[in-house]
Amino acid sequence: MAFLPSGPLTLKGGCFCSAIRYEICIPALSERPLVPGALPTSIPPASSITYQPAPSSDAAAEATTTVPNRLPTIEYDHCHSCRRACGSLLQVWIIFELKWVTFKLVPRDEKLGSVGHINSREQQDKMVRYETQDIVKPSKELQAETYIGLYSSDGEAQRTFCTRCGTPVAYHFSGDRGPDWNLGPLIDIAMGTLGKAVDMIQIPQITDAYQIKRASTWKVYDLISMGGGMTARVG
Repeated sequence: MAFLPSGPLTLKGGCFCSAIRYEICIPALSERPLVPGALPTSIPPASSITYQPAPSSDAAAEATTTVPNRLPTIEYDHCHSCRRACGSLLQVWIIFELKWVTFKLVPRDEKLGSVGHINSREQQDKMVRYETQDIVKPSKELQAETYIGLYSSDGEAQRTFCTRCGTPVAYHFSGDRGPDWNLGPLIDIAMGTLGKAVDMIQIPQITDAYQIKRASTWKVYDLISMGGGMTARVG
């Protein structure tokens, strides 16, 4: 199984047309917080991470170890809302503390139209950096001046997307997480929007031991935790 590097690292990404770009600065492993209320996760040895029948309970207990669940986490989310919002059976998020992420936006320009990527040096030089708190709940003025869009189904769940190319970029929950929550606000980034750095986030294969039936005609799987502070779980 491949781990995230234990030292600080930076991930970059953005929407399909590059009107929205972001940068994520992940601290060293020792500074990545534990996920509140999350139990340690069992990890089979690398040799058993295959598409093979799960071992007996006794054998599995002897072969597994546990690691604490730390941010960032990878979430395989198949709730009704996320399926509808992304247009697929499964939405994959990678979840960070809000303060780790910054955004840059291209100013809205009618000359750009809706065809082609925004990759000219001139347009990239015009990008403006914004605090992430301003992105997850963008003002009407910011939406008018850039290509950031906002949709909220209930006032607490904010989904931001690119109004030029349509890419769903991020999700943010601003409601009450309960008395046991001891972290600051989080942001869910659509994992498909990560750039080449996504190659270092290797997701382990699936065993039958982590299968969860959600419907009579299809299945999703609860993936095993990843090392280096990365975990994967069903939403």
